[in-house]
Amino acid sequence: MVNRHRGRTNEEWLKVIMEEYRSIRQESLDAMKLQQSVLNFGVAALAALFAAAFNLWDRYPFLAEMVFFWLIPPICSIALIIWVGEVARMMRAGIYLTELEEKINAAFGYNQRHVFGDPLGWENWLRQENRQLAWNYKAIIAFFLLAAFAAVLFGVINYLTKIPTSPCYHTCIAVIIEFFFVISVARFVYLQGKKFS
Repeated sequence: MVNRHRGRTNEEWLKVIMEEYRSIRQESLDAMKLQQSVLNFGVAALAALFAAAFNLWDRYPFLAEMVFFWLIPPICSIALIIWVGEVARMMRAGIYLTELEEKINAAFGYNQRHVFGDPLGWENWLRQENRQLAWNYKAIIAFFLLAAFAAVLFGVINYLTKIPTSPCYHTCIAVIIEFFFVISVARFVYLQGKKFS
């Protein structure tokens, strides 16, 4: 039996489209796994760096200041940028899978209004009534941005309480650079999020 699928039989068309569906689904799952790995690395690195900086606080305040200014905010930013990239990859795959589900279900004569009765429906179900956990994504973004701001704040406090006799130019430069760096990362995250809202 031949239909509108450019001379292909329904079985041939369905086999090709289902292989593409599986491939894109796997890409989405791989992106989720990488998101979790990035979060694990980011949180572990931040915990180790904050612990090291606080251990250096009294004995080596200058080193503590360097960890707070020059290590923690970049680690936060790098982890966040990689994580957002993987979220975007997962969402692109999900959007494409939504369209594939509609094509496959239409080929079976379903209309996507009753997702539970359709052969495929997970991605469409997620996009109905905002079932995705947007608060989870916002919490992760807030965690990394607040950790970066906290590190800069602790660096300033460390400087003001432990190193009052040293010149402040490096601290001022560090605060200014970190401020613009973190704001740039926040802007990047915001713009990535707008692509999928």
